Amino acid sequence: MNNSKFIYVLVNEGVESWNAKRRDAQRILMNMEAEDPDFLYPELSNVNLSYEFMFSEDVNHNVPFNLAGIDLSETILTNSTLNNFDLAHADLSASGLDKTKFIKATLTKASFHSSDLKNACLNEADLSGADFRNATLESADLTDATLTDANLTTTNLLGANLSGTSPWKAELFDPDNESPKQNTRQTGNVRSISDLLDEVRTLRQHHDKLNENVSFYFRGESSCNWTLRPSVMRRKFTLSESEMIIELMSRRPEEFNSLPSSLAQWMLAQHHGLKTRFLDVTRNPMVALFHACEADSSHDDEYARLHVFAVPRSLIKPFNSDIASIISNFAKLSSFEQNLLLGRKVIVKDIVYRAYPKIPDPFTETINRLHQFVQEEKQSFQNRIDVKDFFRVFVVEPQQLSDRVRAQASAFLVSAFHERFERDEIERLTPGVPIYAHYMLSIPFEDKPNIIEDLRLINVSRETLYPGLDEAANSIIQSSCSSPPIDPSCAHS
Repeated sequence: MNNSKFIYVLVNEGVESWNAKRRDAQRILMNMEAEDPDFLYPELSNVNLSYEFMFSEDVNHNVPFNLAGIDLSETILTNSTLNNFDLAHADLSASGLDKTKFIKATLTKASFHSSDLKNACLNEADLSGADFRNATLESADLTDATLTDANLTTTNLLGANLSGTSPWKAELFDPDNESPKQNTRQTGNVRSISDLLDEVRTLRQHHDKLNENVSFYFRGESSCNWTLRPSVMRRKFTLSESEMIIELMSRRPEEFNSLPSSLAQWMLAQHHGLKTRFLDVTRNPMVALFHACEADSSHDDEYARLHVFAVPRSLIKPFNSDIASIISNFAKLSSFEQNLLLGRKVIVKDIVYRAYPKIPDPFTETINRLHQFVQEEKQSFQNRIDVKDFFRVFVVEPQQLSDRVRAQASAFLVSAFHERFERDEIERLTPGVPIYAHYMLSIPFEDKPNIIEDLRLINVSRETLYPGLDEAANSIIQSSCSSPPIDPSCAHS
């Protein structure tokens, strides 16, 4: 089809005339006559509209060129160029936009509903409030684009370059997700084992009544004043996260070489005190209660805290899942590379790739590096990382490679993006994200010693939770100190 008439209307007659011709052509859909039926599906593929506007005598050459409010729905724009256009409130629904260039274009509140933007270039485009529902941005380049309030809830983002876009400011998740509903009943203090069991039973009944398929996890802390933050997120350890694990592995290679995965390496490192992004939780409420009440001289006179998480099954991942491998290998990237993949603003010192597009850009190099890490432990892994998974929080069930993991029924909360795991904090940063219900119980400090004694009666103690010769010996010493002295006169009886 000859596209010259479409170009002429856009350049010489403007948006109002274009939209009128589109409305007229759409009469065909109602079995009515139209003056120019070609405008039903306009063909503008391989057209450099920026060039056409730049060299037209009838156009104000001050960019951006104004096409605000234009109806480009179902228009074929494959491999076209619309750099420096104002397309605010434009309708590009169901358009063919493969390899289209929108560099520095203004597309605020534009509709791309169901459009194909695969391989499109939207560098530095303003996409605030744009609607991308059911659209594909697969392998699209959105470097430094503005995504504030853009609707990406059902958008295909596989392979999309989101460096510098702050994607968490967009709508990434459907607000009508199936996150479990919080029980708003005010929980009381836990003063005994039976109190805790009553609280858990009440929460279980609440979620069962709503037919929510959740599993419960627990975490005990000796103080109510702590935030729910993994150790590597404290005191800026994130800046050296990957360096710490690499240094530890280089010093003790014999300890790590036989481990089957990056996740297993992190678990071993955390077991020996390294700071990580994995936050310990347990499937056993009595283990969490022990950790909350265990003697701690710096917090013995404070209320303790016990966290309860009702986690939907979709967020629980086994040790050999793709998600577990992706995030544990993400943690091995440098802080610069992590921020690049998360869409945070970073300074790219080497900009040679801008002049030579065939040279991979830093984002592509980093995502390929992450793919390589994952494929080293999962040869069947496909290069299909969903960037939205970086902004979720998951529970990872580890492989039970150690006695401690088995004894404590260990699991871990982990995220690539989130630095705190309170539900309110997660929803504040990523509204609509599927997330667990989260409850916090308090334990009065004066009840801690009695609870520890009761836990010992059901065989929950340091010796059973930290299996090993050291704890066994320590348990014997503690037991001897608390026993009455032997009567010497009975020594030989």
